[in-house]
Amino acid sequence: MVIKCLSYAGLRFPLLVSSKDIETILDVGCGMGKDSIQLALLGFKVTGQDIDKKAIAIAKAIAKSLDVKIKFTAKPLSKIKKRFDCVRCCFVLPFLKDNKERMELVKEIDRLSKKMFLIQYQKELITNSIKFSKKEASLLTSKIEEYCKGKGYKYSIWEESLIVLRNTWVKLPSICIAAEKKS
Repeated sequence: MVIKCLSYAGLRFPLLVSSKDIETILDVGCGMGKDSIQLALLGFKVTGQDIDKKAIAIAKAIAKSLDVKIKFTAKPLSKIKKRFDCVRCCFVLPFLKDNKERMELVKEIDRLSKKMFLIQYQKELITNSIKFSKKEASLLTSKIEEYCKGKGYKYSIWEESLIVLRNTWVKLPSICIAAEKKS
């Protein structure tokens, strides 16, 4: 298993790359589709998913204006039946209620992935409405690691500290977990 960061227009996309070909990607929590669209421009067949119908409408309009062939859906993951080579979920988990709910999402991501998945989340996120502490992040990482071990997946866990927000590099300490399923 090789972890590689793809670059497009100055943005970095952590993506699990292996001897297995990756053609289809489900981008969970895609918002207005920025990453989904850029992954599609890199040649992947991408489906962007978010439960925010307004964000999905905006994503569809942006993709259409750029003439990018991509699917977007506001369906909950539990209603999606198609499986994808890779499922990517970045910066979604802290917004869920607790680690039990977060692990339910991890299991849904696993169900939808044929070959591999990538999960990335903040090491800490404290706002007026969200309290995701470093301790919770650490516990969540341990739970996901146990889950991957129990499934017999090859996995890697690493920390990222720089990402691009609004075309500016910002320091946002985050945890990345990539898991590859057995052949």
